Amino acid sequence: MTSLDFWPRTRTGKRAAACVLIAIVGGSSGIVAASRADDGVRLGLGTYFTKPRSGILGADASPPVAEFRAGEALGRAAPTSQWYTSVMFERWSSGMHAHPMTYKATAAGFELGLPTQSIVTDGGSRELRYAHAPAVVVSPVAFKPQDARLSGFSDWSAEITFGMGSESLKTTILHGSPFSYYELASGDVRFHLTGKPDIVADPHDGKHDPRVAAFTVGGHTYAVFAPSGSRLSSKRPAARRSSSL
Repeated sequence: MTSLDFWPRTRTGKRAAACVLIAIVGGSSGIVAASRADDGVRLGLGTYFTKPRSGILGADASPPVAEFRAGEALGRAAPTSQWYTSVMFERWSSGMHAHPMTYKATAAGFELGLPTQSIVTDGGSRELRYAHAPAVVVSPVAFKPQDARLSGFSDWSAEITFGMGSESLKTTILHGSPFSYYELASGDVRFHLTGKPDIVADPHDGKHDPRVAAFTVGGHTYAVFAPSGSRLSSKRPAARRSSSL
């Protein structure tokens, strides 16, 4: 497989937003009827339980710990059942479907891609699947992250931070948007292409904005927009001080 790297000279970035949780209530009256803990507490037409019910996990089972959180997300309730939830419970996340893009936090970096439809037949049934397939992997040049953590979230966005000591790479991804944003505490960021690209906009040809690189990988076109004052390079510097894309 052929790959190509571009190297921006300074950090790129944007910042994440904040906020959202979901509540559950039941009932049409204000009457609360307490009963045995095993039976729950009746509230109007609904019932809620103050501890896990007996079952597969047992009556004394505790919910999983959202260990991989940082920053603002530490002071808020863990947002379960969201498209980005897996990053809180695993060192590296499962695939995150933000629509239209998919993302995945891995030891090699932050993967992103635009999934394509596949039809799978199983036992006489047919399923439409849009599996995550990375086209670009974003990673810091100066350090190797020890994990990925949810550091912020809102109704439409999630901020995921790759860290190692005082070094960090913050990624902001948006639900319903193809854009994602990357910000480094210091150093440079690499955008590695996983397949052979067709170059759409070359930042070195004198015909395009030197802060923009566009390319097609796997039938989909992607673009990188670097901030003012940065430089994109498609060759690996000897000192490895710049980022690649």
